[in-house]
Amino acid sequence: MANSIFTSSCCGHSHHWLLLLALGILTSICSIWFFAQPEAAYLMLSMIFGLSLFLGGFVLFELVNKMEKSIGLVGLVVSASFSVVAGAFLIFHLGLTESVLPYVFASILFVQATFYLFSSMMYKEHRMRLIFLLNGILLLIFSFIFAFYPFSSVVALVFTSAVMMAYWGTSMIFISLYFRPQSC
Repeated sequence: MANSIFTSSCCGHSHHWLLLLALGILTSICSIWFFAQPEAAYLMLSMIFGLSLFLGGFVLFELVNKMEKSIGLVGLVVSASFSVVAGAFLIFHLGLTESVLPYVFASILFVQATFYLFSSMMYKEHRMRLIFLLNGILLLIFSFIFAFYPFSSVVALVFTSAVMMAYWGTSMIFISLYFRPQSC
């Protein structure tokens, strides 16, 4: 078994299992906080969205700096500039971010639904075609719900995030307990 930064020579378990355990406990506590304070949780989700756009623009600028000169760099520079400016604007105007966030998720779900619907036409196997078609129709319905009923989408975003964080937290706790070093 190869030695890496995460594994030790003692039974192949991690030295850093306590870090994973602490992260799992912290994520579980955050999920409880999401359930208890949905308004503040939605504000936090909005801030994370603006911050991710802002930082994503800087990552794109770093990518442009590492690439060789080519025609496609202009599009990356424009995209990076837009991400930085839009992210900064959304960070400083959280009210706008809170009102826009359901529509952003609606557009993401709509694009994903169209990919599923087009993928359903590509498969020859009947079962795969039905699975992709069903996924596409369900995502299309959810995208319309998010677009036309933004309040229900806000509630869905907060509680889906809370459930997802609870799942991640408990799974990280169980995984960390599995990687706990034991005597060989």
